[in-house]
Amino acid sequence: MKRFNALAATGLTALCVAGCSTTPAVVNHYQTILPEIPAILLADCPVAPPPDRTQYLSSDWEGKEDLLSQVYIAQTTNLANCNIDKKNLRTWWAQTKAAVDKANAAAAPTGTDAPGGGAPQ
Repeated sequence: MKRFNALAATGLTALCVAGCSTTPAVVNHYQTILPEIPAILLADCPVAPPPDRTQYLSSDWEGKEDLLSQVYIAQTTNLANCNIDKKNLRTWWAQTKAAVDKANAAAAPTGTDAPGGGAPQ
């Protein structure tokens, strides 16, 4: 039994010494993380309500036509500008995300750089 204990202790010591002689591989892997933009910022702008009802009803036909024309022009102008801004924001977001994904793919470890020493699976 003493011989078995001595053999086990020798084997354990050999494993510990072998473990001390190897150094872990240092992997410098940088990944750019792009935060998500809230969906409310990417949504199209709503159309504002029509003019005040009492003001509209108290106007004559020319005043009513003028009120509706002014509101329509203002609403369509604001809506068009807002939608252009949102479209540009969505385009910018897609381009930025594509650039970050490309950078992350280029920085990904390959071959012997991958954890585990082999090709990634």
